[in-house]
Amino acid sequence: MVAAASANVNYSIEFMRAYERYPIQAVHGCHYIELLDDTGTVVAFAPCFVQGDPLGALGLRGGEHALLSQVWHCSDTRLVAAEATPEIAVELLEAMRDVARSAGLSRTGFINVAVDSPSATALESAGVPGVHLDTRYWLDLAKYGSEEGVLDSIKSADRREFLRHWRRATEAGVKIVTRSAQPDEDVAKIGLLEVTM
Repeated sequence: MVAAASANVNYSIEFMRAYERYPIQAVHGCHYIELLDDTGTVVAFAPCFVQGDPLGALGLRGGEHALLSQVWHCSDTRLVAAEATPEIAVELLEAMRDVARSAGLSRTGFINVAVDSPSATALESAGVPGVHLDTRYWLDLAKYGSEEGVLDSIKSADRREFLRHWRRATEAGVKIVTRSAQPDEDVAKIGLLEVTM
C-alpha cells in the first residue's frame, strides 16, 4: 500500500517501528488504521499518534493531546491509498474519530498535508478544510551571506552531492524563500525544528 501510494519513508514499517521505540517528541499512543475492501485487502492506511502540539499551532490546552496523523516532523502526510478519494477520506476520518473517542480525546486530524495535494483535495471534499499553519524547510543564511556562502562552507565531496540535489530540486521547480526570524517567535519551537531537521 505504501508503494502504491508513492508514500515517503515516514510510512515505512521500519520508520514506524523505530519511532515507537525512539520518538523525537512524546507520543502517548500509536494507532494504525487500515481500511479493508470486501475481500479483506487493505485499500488505505493511516498511522496515527496520540501527541501534543509542540508548535502551539492547534490551540491545545497545556497537557492536552490529540490523535494526529503521523508526527510533527514528518513531511508529506497523505492518505495512504492507491488513489486519495473523498470516500476514503471520510472512512479514515470516521475511524480516527472512533479511536480518538475511545482514547478520551476531543481532537483528531491530519497534519503536514501539502496544499493542493490529492490528499488535501480529498480531505476538503470530505468536509475537513485545510488550515495553513507554517511554511517548512527554511535555512537562516545570516552567517553565510548567501546560498553560495552555504555551499562554500561544506567540504568538497558533500558540496558536489549537495549541488546534485540542488540541480534536481531546481529542475523540479523548488523555490527558495529567505525569511528573517520575527521577535515574537518562540525559541523553544525553533529549537525543536532544529533538532528534527
